[in-house]
Amino acid sequence: KIRVTAAVLDLAGETRVAYHELQAAEQLRELRGTVAEGMAASYEFAKRLRAAGNTRELDLSNERALYEQSKLDLATSESDVVQRREHLNELMGLWGDSLGWRIAGRLPPIPADEIPGEGLEARAVERSGDLELARREVEVAARSLGIVKPFALLQGLNTGVASEKDFDGSWSVGPSWSLPIPLFDQGQGEIGAAKARLRQGAQRYYATAVTLRARVRAAHAAVIAARERAVYIEKVVLPLREKIIEESQLQYNAMQVSAFQLLQAKRDQVEGGVQYVEALRTYWLARAKLELILSGRMPPMSQPTGDSNMNTGASSGSSRAGGH
Repeated sequence: KIRVTAAVLDLAGETRVAYHELQAAEQLRELRGTVAEGMAASYEFAKRLRAAGNTRELDLSNERALYEQSKLDLATSESDVVQRREHLNELMGLWGDSLGWRIAGRLPPIPADEIPGEGLEARAVERSGDLELARREVEVAARSLGIVKPFALLQGLNTGVASEKDFDGSWSVGPSWSLPIPLFDQGQGEIGAAKARLRQGAQRYYATAVTLRARVRAAHAAVIAARERAVYIEKVVLPLREKIIEESQLQYNAMQVSAFQLLQAKRDQVEGGVQYVEALRTYWLARAKLELILSGRMPPMSQPTGDSNMNTGASSGSSRAGGH
């Protein structure tokens, strides 16, 4: 029953993760489409300037390179949506006429209230199926030892039926039994093996409890870190990008900056949105992992690596010569 419950929780957790991954993929596809539209407009404007002799061939080539890269990014995003949707179909067991389902195409914002860190370890220990399974194994080993001890002296005992001929020529039939020699073999080997299994089970139980506590602390720390990053992008980076757009528009109206610079500012704003979506995705995946632990299932420990999303979009479009 414990193993079946663990399998159900694993499937539910994987499905929740796949759901958030699909939401993020659809939202990123929308943003990449916006970038591609902006790059198309920029490239078209560059072609007109070049035809009028008001720009260099190098500038036109740079604009085309950015435009072509934006199309590749959009195609990659579209393919990612298809793959993640099919993965979710597989997890939900859907096919045929059941494939027309739809989901909210955007990740939910960061909730106002967070899962409190106080008492998390106790909650995880109380609900852990992995720990319960380890405890049951200790109980089985203890019962095994209790059964072995009373019968230790009877190890190797053989019983059966025997017959023999008496002196008067008649036959007698009755039970028989035999014990191994030497008689000082009192089953020490079996008792020792049972004690070893009991000690191993107890150590596995303690090790599982220590691991569980470490996993829940790490999962909660990951949720807090992801939350802080997403909130920072939302409260600082996105408003800053919006302010740059407003200032660039004013400068463009005053003919202080070129149309290319204004388009670049708009592309940078979209890339800031990409950063925010990826930060939201990281948060909801981290939260799903923590909730899985608190529901009774312990996922594998993630290796401490650098955040691969920290610089995503930071350099994309920031240099007209560098591309996306």
